[in-house]
Amino acid sequence: MRAVTRIILSASALAGGAAAFAVLDAAFAADYFNGREVYELHCQSCHGFDGRSMDPGTPDFTRGESLFVPDGDLYRQIRDGVGAMPAYRGLLEDSEILDVIAYVRSLQQ
Repeated sequence: MRAVTRIILSASALAGGAAAFAVLDAAFAADYFNGREVYELHCQSCHGFDGRSMDPGTPDFTRGESLFVPDGDLYRQIRDGVGAMPAYRGLLEDSEILDVIAYVRSLQQ
């Protein structure tokens, strides 16, 4: 019985590790160029062409202050919305959100 329990626990740990690597692979597979296209279509009107917002309270990506958070936090903010920013869940694919994050991080000066 103990051997069966160890095998099950080992399989669970392996599956959890594989899931973590899948998430990391998705983050590293982000497409900067697609992120730019999605940004220009959905984000530019509020966040500015070059990430320099003209609206008070909207993050200025060139300063990077709003980008001092992990990608997972930025992902949730884009997906679920935050403050006056609408949620993009259902409008953008997960991969498009990761692409936008890659692009936005490049706007820091």
